[in-house]
Amino acid sequence: MPVVLIAEDDLDIRNLIGMALKLQNLDVIEAFDGQDAWIKILQHHPDILVLDINMPKMNGFEVCEKIRKHSDIARTPVIMISARVEQEDILKSRLLGVDTLIEKPFDFAYLASRIHGLLKESGVGREL
Repeated sequence: MPVVLIAEDDLDIRNLIGMALKLQNLDVIEAFDGQDAWIKILQHHPDILVLDINMPKMNGFEVCEKIRKHSDIARTPVIMISARVEQEDILKSRLLGVDTLIEKPFDFAYLASRIHGLLKESGVGREL
């Protein structure tokens, strides 16, 4: 079963995303800030990441930048989520190789479809 890591500092949002993705037959690992996400990414090597842009200790962009520089996990698909998406966020996402940028609030069906699509593109989709 594919593994998705959700890094979101808002507990309610993290729980909602986690529940929705578990219903999509995905294993879910949750992280409460960027530093916690980085540690869990290195430990578990999840198949896909959902990162909030604005988190304490290390924001989603910083986590993504570290991922892209780490050879073992550099190709891991990344979905960024944010309550407010600015033009600067869009440009930074492109520069860092973010696969999808989604503004909150979002439709869980759309998030799930992007996750499944990116998993298929990365070769994990055959396990779904």
